[in-house]
Amino acid sequence: MKILAIEREIGKVDWSQHQQVLRDEAAAAYQLYKAGIVREMYFNEAHSAVLCLECESRDIAFGFISQLPIVKAGLVAFDIMELNPYTGYERLMQL
Repeated sequence: MKILAIEREIGKVDWSQHQQVLRDEAAAAYQLYKAGIVREMYFNEAHSAVLCLECESRDIAFGFISQLPIVKAGLVAFDIMELNPYTGYERLMQL
């Protein structure tokens, strides 16, 4: 199942004060990428992380996200949602 996770800061964060947790975050994200859990990682225009995960469920994805160093440090949270296949093409076809 594809999962979309979008980061949001908890309060105003001075990231210059959190260099070690950011390094730890990069290492953790890389491990999830190598394991095939995080398939894609981006920053949006607000510089919030956007992760595409492949997991069996939203709850399992939440478990991985909750172990990220910046989440554990209380700096950010993630909005997590399932992505389901688009079914609108069925309106065009007689099945």
